[in-house]
Amino acid sequence: MGDRNEKESCRDYQQQQQQQQRSQLDSIVDAAGCIIVVEVFSNKFDSYIVSESSLVIYSQKIVLKTCGKTMLLLAIGRIVELAHVLCLTVFPVRYSRGSFIFPEAQLAPRRNFSEEVAVLDSYFGGLKTGSNTYILGDPANRNFNWHVYCVSQDMFSPLEKISSITVEVCMTHLEKGRASRQLCPHMKFSSLITISAGTP
Repeated sequence: MGDRNEKESCRDYQQQQQQQQRSQLDSIVDAAGCIIVVEVFSNKFDSYIVSESSLVIYSQKIVLKTCGKTMLLLAIGRIVELAHVLCLTVFPVRYSRGSFIFPEAQLAPRRNFSEEVAVLDSYFGGLKTGSNTYILGDPANRNFNWHVYCVSQDMFSPLEKISSITVEVCMTHLEKGRASRQLCPHMKFSSLITISAGTP
């Protein structure tokens, strides 16, 4: 009887922890203007499909990929706040994006890269390395450039310690009918979005 009660108690605690974590994650994506529609858990990381984006949580890293109308920069304050609550220290930060397809449609605080850097520096500019910014691509063709912001608490490059490769893919000119199925503000449940998108 004691073992059964202990197992039930552990299960209840795990459910409470998952509910609390989900509530915290919801507060992050809500600040960015989106919702979590699917979640998948594994031993190495938890992944979430978010409307217009994706979120991956590792033990010591969070990756939030966004597109469309998602306002990633508005979620940074909540991420930093939760990191402090969890006694985590911000170590390296990297923010990157391609050129805007509709630059005139962008709202503050992401109307241009200088504005984005100012927001990022307000949170992370005090880290040891100071911020480093890069615009990669052809200066003559501003429509196909990649903007990168990096800052770290460690004066040594992470590449000096860990062999690491990052591949970023930017997709444009998607078929409008298929892409529009991902914009589902009236659908609050992942199953409805999955059915609407025609995926199994």
